[in-house]
This record gives sequence, structure tokens and C-alpha cells, in this order.
Amino acid sequence: MPFEVEIIKGLQSIRSDFFDGFFVAYAYLASVFAVAAVFLFIFFVYDKKTGLAYLITTGFAIFSMWVIKKIVQRPRPFVSNVSIVNIGKETGFSMPSGHLTCAIVIAIFLMYIAFRTFKKKGKIVCSIFIPLYVVLMVVDRMYLGVHYLTDTLAGIGLGACWCGLALVALPPLGRLLDKWIDRIKQKRMEKKTTPRTKPLKVREDSDEGVVDEHQDAVVEDKMAQRTDDDDGENGGERTR
Repeated sequence: MPFEVEIIKGLQSIRSDFFDGFFVAYAYLASVFAVAAVFLFIFFVYDKKTGLAYLITTGFAIFSMWVIKKIVQRPRPFVSNVSIVNIGKETGFSMPSGHLTCAIVIAIFLMYIAFRTFKKKGKIVCSIFIPLYVVLMVVDRMYLGVHYLTDTLAGIGLGACWCGLALVALPPLGRLLDKWIDRIKQKRMEKKTTPRTKPLKVREDSDEGVVDEHQDAVVEDKMAQRTDDDDGENGGERTR
């Protein structure tokens, strides 16, 4: 759309080395590294079930984004209009924005955690800065010349849909995960409490005669020992 091209041109009209460096660096806040960092934070610091839900949601969002890109095949702004500079050095198709898809997933999950964790002041701060993070990411993608406004809005809508499904499904999935974990723990406890009995190993000699001779020798030794004991007792009685 013509107005989208004008927005990008307007943003790039204030281009400077500072803004170039800032927006190139800011794009990493919705990259794979950011997605991984947020997952580690949620999984190890906040809650493992929420962390798994975030990871699954992000995976489905990224996959569906990639599929839509292949279907729509919308060219990048710098491809359609030579006056737009590809500052972000991006390739591939334009719609929807992968950065905004990831950014909205990150933002919604962080907002979800914030509203369940912080008190009133913390909620107010997060309500300001988390949406600001998304808005700046929209500006970032257009300033860098790699997305139209509708690309970013499509990415936001796609990520928000997956987040909605995840947050609705999170409670029942959490209950199923709890049951699964309890079963694993129960099986481990059963293994620990069950006594381990070692099977008796029976030694079988190939030559049965050797076994019989050994048993006879043992019996003769016992008989001889008893005879010696009896002789000793009789001798003691005689001396008395």
C-alpha cells in the first residue's frame, strides 16, 4: 500500500549512524537468542509448566509464520521500492514479520507472569514497558526497511492467536503434566522400596564324580574329628 511505503520513507528520512546501530541492535530483542533467553528465565526461575507452554507456543508461532511466508510470498519493501534501504540486511519474504510474531509471544507471556507475580506498582510498570517494547519493534522493522506496517500487524495477530490458545489450554495441560510427573515419581519410589533379591547361583561341575569325592572327604573329616573328641574325653576320665 502506498501509505506504508511513505511511512518507511519517513522513518528513513531521519536516518543516522546512531539510529542505524540502535535499531539493528534492538532487533535482537525479538531474535532466536531472545526467545531462548526468555524460555530459560521462565522455565528455571518462574515455572516449568509455563516455560514449556511458552516454548511450544513459540514453536507453533514460528512454524506457522514460516508457512504463511511461503504461501503469501510478499516481497520486502526494499525489493518493491528501490528508494528504501535494506538497513537490516534481511532476505526472504515479508509477510508476516517473524520478529513481531516472536515479540508478541514474549510480551504476552511476560505480561501474564507480571500480573500473577507483581503487586500494583509492578503491574503498572510492566503495562507501560512491555507494550512499548512491541511498539518499538514495529518501528524497528519499518525503519530498517525490511517490513511494511501490515507485515508487523500480521505478525502481532499471529503470535497473539497462538498465545490465546496456549493460555486457554495451559490449566488442563498443567493438570495432565502433573499427573504424568506423579506417575514417574511413583514408579521411582516403587523401584526404591522393592527389595532387590539376587538369584542364587548354583555351581555345576561337569564331573559329578569330583563333587561326590569332595562330599565324602568332608564327611570323613567330620567323623574323624568326632572320634578324636571321644578319645580325648575317655582319656581324661581314666586319668581322673
